[in-house]
Amino acid sequence: MKPADSVEGLAAFAVLFGVSIKQCTPREGFELFFAFYDRVKAEGCGDSESDKLLFQWGRTIEELGNFSS
Repeated sequence: MKPADSVEGLAAFAVLFGVSIKQCTPREGFELFFAFYDRVKAEGCGDSESDKLLFQWGRTIEELGNFSS
């Protein structure tokens, strides 16, 4: 899978595992993320050391708003 397709790929992977990304617990989310990372390999990232797992949990920048005064 190309990295640009990973968001859609994770969503499809979640459906296969019966997990709602928007309503899952942190434990379910981490289990899903790690299973996805383990089973779906990134294309075009060089060697196996170049593919990294990045995940964020919590509010988005858009939800937090602009804090500059």
